[in-house]
Amino acid sequence: MAETRDTATITERLRSTVELCRAELGETGRSLEEIDVLLAQTAAEVERASQREIQLSARLREIETNLEAYPRSEIRDAYRTVHEATLRLFMLRNQLELLEERRQSLLQYQERLRDLLALAEEHLQVTSQRERASDRRTRLLSAAPVGPIPPTDVLLAAERERALVRRSLEHELAQLLSALALEIEVCLQLERQGSAALRVELLRLRELASEAVRGLRRTLLELAPGVLEELGLTETLRRYVRELARLARLEQAEVQGPEQDTPLPPPFPLLVYRLLQELALRLARQPGVTVLRIDIHYEPAQVVAHLEAAGPAPLDPLPPLDPALVERLRQLDATLTEEAVAPERLRQTLLVPLT
Repeated sequence: MAETRDTATITERLRSTVELCRAELGETGRSLEEIDVLLAQTAAEVERASQREIQLSARLREIETNLEAYPRSEIRDAYRTVHEATLRLFMLRNQLELLEERRQSLLQYQERLRDLLALAEEHLQVTSQRERASDRRTRLLSAAPVGPIPPTDVLLAAERERALVRRSLEHELAQLLSALALEIEVCLQLERQGSAALRVELLRLRELASEAVRGLRRTLLELAPGVLEELGLTETLRRYVRELARLARLEQAEVQGPEQDTPLPPPFPLLVYRLLQELALRLARQPGVTVLRIDIHYEPAQVVAHLEAAGPAPLDPLPPLDPALVERLRQLDATLTEEAVAPERLRQTLLVPLT
């Protein structure tokens, strides 16, 4: 009997590890996408800075070959401009190397997670099949209705959400703050030299700071939407979709639904918000999508949400659901159906039972 309990404990711990690994894989994939965007942007800046440095160096060599033909002020400005361009190019290349190192470490981490998942899933395969068969027999024999979600499950899900957002803060905002630090160093160098380019760098610094603030506000909205209790699910999701539309450059994004959450039990507005948040993000990231619409309805025993994404051209099929989202749907006993209404329009229907 004790051996059976020990085996069950090990199996549960292994399942918990598998869930965490799947969540980590999903988060690592999102982090890699963000790093790829930053790498592309930084590589473009490096290319522009390199071309500028080449042009300025050629100009300086031209001046050096005939120093008597140029005034001292122009020679001094030429040396100073080349120095500033070289310094900026060095900083950008250093940032590019840091991003590439981070990308490689994430790729290695993904491979280790996949190996661990493969071993764990191989061990759990037979046990999972036996448990699913036992659960089906229990549901058939039980006459009692399914009760509400246990509070412990809700708390654990909330903790996992906080962990995911914490990693998002570390990955996204850390990159922006690193860029801010480099830009501040450039501004200090220009200020000491009295360069006229200081204003341009200060404007860039202001834009980076604004982007960091917007990223922080967006992450805080994902972590714990403090306005959810005051404004309700519909308005809170509307604010999130509005920000998402700005980032994804959507032409149109709207959310329709009840303005009051009175029919919903206390945990459900936040739980449904999390689901719709992930689904909206998945649709907005789909290539070719320019329009996103969400329609929410409260029925006596369930919440129904319709999500539609459209574009000017036929859309590709949606990628597989994130493992963490699949697990969340399972915990809530929710169902998600997807269909192509037309070649250029996709529709999802989410049903979340309230009991």
